Amino acid sequence: MRRAAGRLFLLFILIATFAGVVSAASNDSVAPALQSGALLPAIASFSADSTTVNYADVEAGTAQVKLTWNTINTNGQYLVVLEAYYQNYWVSLARPNEALPLNGSRTVPVTLPQNFGAPTFRLTLKTSMGQVIGQQFVTLSYAPSAQDAPGIVSFTTTVKSVDTNILLQGNTRLAVSWEIKNRTPDTLIRFEEVFADGSTVSAEPPRHSLWLPSKGDGAVIPRATASKDDLVFRMSLVNVNDGTVYDHADLTLPVIGNVVAAAPRSQSQSQANTQGVQTQSLLANGGPVTDFSAESTNGAPGGSVVLNWNANGADNVDLLETVGDNGPKTLYIQLPPTGSMTLPVPADSPEITYTLHAHAANGDVTTSEVNVTPSTDQSSGGG
Repeated sequence: MRRAAGRLFLLFILIATFAGVVSAASNDSVAPALQSGALLPAIASFSADSTTVNYADVEAGTAQVKLTWNTINTNGQYLVVLEAYYQNYWVSLARPNEALPLNGSRTVPVTLPQNFGAPTFRLTLKTSMGQVIGQQFVTLSYAPSAQDAPGIVSFTTTVKSVDTNILLQGNTRLAVSWEIKNRTPDTLIRFEEVFADGSTVSAEPPRHSLWLPSKGDGAVIPRATASKDDLVFRMSLVNVNDGTVYDHADLTLPVIGNVVAAAPRSQSQSQANTQGVQTQSLLANGGPVTDFSAESTNGAPGGSVVLNWNANGADNVDLLETVGDNGPKTLYIQLPPTGSMTLPVPADSPEITYTLHAHAANGDVTTSEVNVTPSTDQSSGGG
């Protein structure tokens, strides 16, 4: 009986010992949650060598800051992640596959977060399994500005006029460029269409971020209309906090052309309808453009040329213009797949190349071109 009791007692000790080992292993697996307080890993400090930065330097890409950090009770089982905030997510400041030291410093560029906020950095301490142990943040403030209020340097477009046909189709976007000076963090760039009675409506296309750079390219959307009144677009610099308008500039474009219906035509038909202009159509590089041609009743410089296109199967098309030896300029973006428009023939140009980019739903882009050679010999017109 005693022998049996001894065996049972020994078995109990073995089970208790095994349970203790398992419990310890389990506790180790969730480290450092149940470790002794004195041994818990942590970020001891995270700081920058400067707490302010000049907005103009940040936007120019010349601003830098030295970030320094220190951790305690860490070893090779832990890692630190250094990031900068951009719009609505964090961007790593380490090189690909780089393991940052647990205690160290790094000089990094200061970039605009593009959300009207101040540059912000984050240091995260993690286990090798990805468990977050702690985080600290550094936010820089902008030095008070002693400069003049923000102003518009330029607000331009390469479009010379707008064809009434694309206005009626209601999904035209005009390519515009802008530049502003003396930018401050609270400056909102706003685009509107202005009507004859002074009323305005937003002319901005959908985008992911409200903030726009001080110098850039974009688009404005004219309202669908049959009116032949000039189109007026306004760019304004607005205080995002109280609505104060720092500056504004207007862009006026004439509406030209008559309503026409484009239809697929052969190259020979296009050449037969062409008067006073020599054209050469180049084949598309595969894909849905079945017709892209030019015709005119006055092909002399200062006259006009009518472009017709059919890109059935595409979602939308872009139209570019190349005059002489100059580079291509985007005139329109996201035009309808099928359409027609009248464009003025640039003065003093030996040749103009119009390029059509057809964008398919799967992301494929097909290019087609037509070359227009202005003719000064009007005797070849339809007399």
